[in-house]
Amino acid sequence: MNGGKVAKLVTMDNFRRLAGGAGLDADLVASVVRGTVAAMVDTWPQVKAEAEVPSFVATHIEQRLGTLPLIADARR
Repeated sequence: MNGGKVAKLVTMDNFRRLAGGAGLDADLVASVVRGTVAAMVDTWPQVKAEAEVPSFVATHIEQRLGTLPLIADARR
C-alpha cells in the first residue's frame, strides 16, 4: 500500500481499494480498519503510562496520531 514507505499517504480509500481488488466487502474492511485504529488510539495513553516508552518515542507517536490521515478518516 503506497509502496509501504509513507504512512502519511495511507487513507481509508486505500483500504477500500485493496478490499475491492481482493474481492472483499469494502464496507466490512473499512469497519475493521476503523475498529483497529480506534483501539490503537484509545489504548495509547495506557501503553504510555504502563510501559517504559522513551519520551522521544512517546512524543513522536503522539505527533503521528495527530497527523496521520488514516486516523482522521477512521474517526469520521
